[in-house]
Amino acid sequence: MSHGPVGFDVFISYAHDDDRQVIQRLAEELQEAFAAIAGRRLTVFLDQDGIPTAQRWERTITSALRTSSVMIAVLTERYLVSDWCAREYEFFVRTERDHSLEEGSARSIPRIFPVMPAGAPAEDGLTAEQRRRRLDVNERQGIDLAGLAGAEFTREVTRLARDIHDALVRLRGASPAAPAPAGDEETEHPQVTSDYVGQGDRFVSLLAEAVNVTVVGWTNTSLAESLEAALKRKRSRHGSHAFWRSLRIVFLKDDLLELVRDEHDAQFPDKETALRRRRQNAGYGRRSLSAFLQKEGQPHRLTLYEYGHIPPFTGTLFDMPDGRRIVQMVIRPPRRSASDHLMLEFADRTDQYFGAAFNDIVDLSARYDEVLPIGEPDDDDVFQVTEARFSNRVLQDGSGTTGWLPLVLVVTWWQSRGAAVPLLQFRTSRNAERELDHLSHPAGYITQEDYRRLEEHAAVATFPLPPHAPMVAARRRIALELGADLSQEVTFARNMRYYHHAKEHLFYWVFDCRLPARFQFPADAEMRPYTLEELLAIRENQAVEYALRLCRDHHASRRDLERMARLSADNLVVHGHDELAAALLDTVRGDGAAEPAALQAELTALAERTRRTNRTGVGERPVLGLSGLEYREFFTGILPLYVRLGVPGAVEYLEGLEADATRYAAVERLAATYADAGVMTELPLET
Repeated sequence: MSHGPVGFDVFISYAHDDDRQVIQRLAEELQEAFAAIAGRRLTVFLDQDGIPTAQRWERTITSALRTSSVMIAVLTERYLVSDWCAREYEFFVRTERDHSLEEGSARSIPRIFPVMPAGAPAEDGLTAEQRRRRLDVNERQGIDLAGLAGAEFTREVTRLARDIHDALVRLRGASPAAPAPAGDEETEHPQVTSDYVGQGDRFVSLLAEAVNVTVVGWTNTSLAESLEAALKRKRSRHGSHAFWRSLRIVFLKDDLLELVRDEHDAQFPDKETALRRRRQNAGYGRRSLSAFLQKEGQPHRLTLYEYGHIPPFTGTLFDMPDGRRIVQMVIRPPRRSASDHLMLEFADRTDQYFGAAFNDIVDLSARYDEVLPIGEPDDDDVFQVTEARFSNRVLQDGSGTTGWLPLVLVVTWWQSRGAAVPLLQFRTSRNAERELDHLSHPAGYITQEDYRRLEEHAAVATFPLPPHAPMVAARRRIALELGADLSQEVTFARNMRYYHHAKEHLFYWVFDCRLPARFQFPADAEMRPYTLEELLAIRENQAVEYALRLCRDHHASRRDLERMARLSADNLVVHGHDELAAALLDTVRGDGAAEPAALQAELTALAERTRRTNRTGVGERPVLGLSGLEYREFFTGILPLYVRLGVPGAVEYLEGLEADATRYAAVERLAATYADAGVMTELPLET
């Protein structure tokens, strides 16, 4: 098939694990049938290489997508669950959408043609997003090749060739004519309104009304908050399931942030400090948007981009339900606060000039999709990579997805009066996507960008994760909070495993990193020092809350309840609540002497007494506990590391724990259970 740089009539999208002989035959017969109909050759892009990588995607596949007129989606069960196929499919969905509001015959021209080689795929086991895509495909005109051979196969392919020919002819005819020379008859006089960005809520109102939104910004720091406010209004008017069809958000590429001047230059006379804060804000902007979409269960509706040039404007394009396009442009005088920026609002021209300008920026941008290696650690803790997935498609509750994700956890601390003081992050929607309102040392994925060797392994089924990748990821994660790589020393400590129920497991490289004493973190980082006593109290409250939740659970099986109760009881014992632990076990086992109401009352009172709050930028927030890994591994992994670092009280606490036979036996049972894949993958509740 053709792979040249010119445009293609058809892009064939298929899962690389499917039968390529069927797909090859489809392509060949399609070309023959099309030639008989049109009298010319059909140009087809059919990627015949191995599993795509982030680098090859940007270099080859994206180029082919952008220059192809229509797409054939070879619909199979593997196609629906493939992240790469989803990306190709959504590209053409967006292409159809971008043309849907333009004048002319392009309004009703199909661009996606499904082909089902083995009938319609089953819906069982699909995520909500995959079911949505399956429904979208089923509503389109296509062909079903299941059980067909010989003349019947050729007849269906010929019908497809005729449909594609009709679409291509209409697309050629729908191409806009060259613009006429400008004259008085071409001049438009739109009504333009202006207001300061910090005044009123016009932006949120338009967001609430729009069906599609495109934002071109630098760091988009507060965009998630505006979207959240707009979504409340949208749902109050249109129901609890209302959402945007698409959100396209363009960021300025990080290495260009040093070229712009904004409100940070008025706040910080030092250019390096202003740049560092700009980079931090861009990171918070991306994370808060991802967290918002994850919380709403709509990750497929958001696409983030990075623009590698200084954009000709910043602003927002709103596609309204009645077909209008409203434009807001932002005037950003250097050295003025964001609230002092001026916003100009107007309707797009009849020739859709501004809509095309927004689309041009999106088309010239690189899609910001973190690609994550997936695999499994072996007995020697060497992580064997077997495939890749997009970050917004992983860790979906109840998905049943298998495999392991490699991550880093960086135990951050600074020196104060000769002692090590742990620094933890309170996770909010501004700085994290998951486990919100929990405390954690900084953690993050290892991505394909943390190593540059995947191209070498593109045709290899399995290969070990390059050993330098975790260190690169750890340094990148710390730089995200610091706003720059300050060359902090990062030291490897150990590996840890975390088993999930019904989604991917996690394999961590744990590092420690000493940060500059009294470093001034931005407010959104929510990083602050904690004493060992504070962390123990937070974990104690978490153990009590888990026990209380277990008492109220009426859905788990008797077997699961008893196993979760044993785990919960051991966690209570470690914190000195032996009697509560015994009462919990009696209650779950149905012991006649047990008093469930009395136990719940006592646990509720203890939870209230031990509950902690954290002061954030939006007020006091309850601390729900430690992150999952740090909760499970606190006594066997985190506490010994605190001992090595010299955290005050760590040595004494560990010695006291080891001297208490009852509590230490509970720690050992917890460690054995948390390391038991057979047990942990079956338990529906964290305990």
